[in-house]
Amino acid sequence: MFAPDDNAFAELPASMVESLLKDIRKLKDILTYHVVAGKLMAADVASLTSIKTVQGKKVSIDTKDGVKVNAAVYARPYFTDEKTAVFIMAERLTHENVKSNPSAAYLFMEVGEGYTGKRLYLNKIKEEQNEKLVSDICRKCDYSYYNMSTSYVVYFNVEKILPLIGDGT
Repeated sequence: MFAPDDNAFAELPASMVESLLKDIRKLKDILTYHVVAGKLMAADVASLTSIKTVQGKKVSIDTKDGVKVNAAVYARPYFTDEKTAVFIMAERLTHENVKSNPSAAYLFMEVGEGYTGKRLYLNKIKEEQNEKLVSDICRKCDYSYYNMSTSYVVYFNVEKILPLIGDGT
């Protein structure tokens, strides 16, 4: 099973969790996307570049710096240019993770049937605390549940862009 830990789920807005609990089909799709059939040991996974999930979709596996299986940062991006994505992050687990590991990924799902979209692989460039900038970036977003004084503007370089599902081949 490839899934975020309980702390990651705790960061999800309650409305999103409630919505998923009401839509059993969507919840099943999400859960089976994070499970592979059979027994795999860490050494088995480390030798793969992708693997098919119980749902039937492939997930990519990156073994450059440890083993990473498809990842996401739970925030809405703001793009300053084609190679720079900016996120507003609260002083929570995701921000702590990015401080210790500058690599991240952002999944963008397009509207429509199926799982189409883009997967951006990111590398943190810098961060700053700037309430005015947070407010300016969030002017169209609902970040009312964040304390702006403990929010960070985190800049990432877009290293690679792949399809949402699969390895791009």
